[in-house]
Amino acid sequence: MTNLVSATSLISDAGNIVQHTVFSLLAVHFGLDVTRSLLPCARLLADAGSKIVQYTLVSLLAVHFGLDVARSLLPSARMDSLERLIAETADLLDKAREERVLSNREFNFEIQLKLSRALEDKSMLRSRVLCEFGLSHSAQEYLHILGGLSRSIQQCTRDVKDIKLAVLTEVEKERHIMYGEDIKNMIILGSDLYATATKSILSLHLEYTVLR
Repeated sequence: MTNLVSATSLISDAGNIVQHTVFSLLAVHFGLDVTRSLLPCARLLADAGSKIVQYTLVSLLAVHFGLDVARSLLPSARMDSLERLIAETADLLDKAREERVLSNREFNFEIQLKLSRALEDKSMLRSRVLCEFGLSHSAQEYLHILGGLSRSIQQCTRDVKDIKLAVLTEVEKERHIMYGEDIKNMIILGSDLYATATKSILSLHLEYTVLR
């Protein structure tokens, strides 16, 4: 939104600059009196120039926005996003194991197998990107935005997102069980403390009664 407001302000300023420039050129060339008589024509010329500038700037902004969107869809850009996602998922899995919140061995084995396959696919896809486009972006890469390589990268990205979602869901499920057990233990401990305190009070009361 801030960029849109700035662009609108820039377009408006450009239009004003065009108007002042037209008036200044007429005044210098024809003199002030003649310029006043030509003021309606000058306004028309300024308005036309202002609109041309505005349309030009809007077109440039649209092209810039389109290029940004297209650049994010390039196979190399999709590949970078996939590698970041895999790294985040692997870190999440390692952290969950360190915190001992993934006790289900079957789930651990299955999720690790899926992640290993995703790593294998990622390595193969990265090799294809390097072989076809090299290390830097090229104009040819824009022709492959909707190609088979891009679709394969996108499919692998969806698979990794499913793995990450499964890990997050399992972690939260086990944490819920763990927190529930903690609450039960606290309730049992509180009950024991209450029973012990009650016995102590009754014992003291009994001793006091005997002494009286």
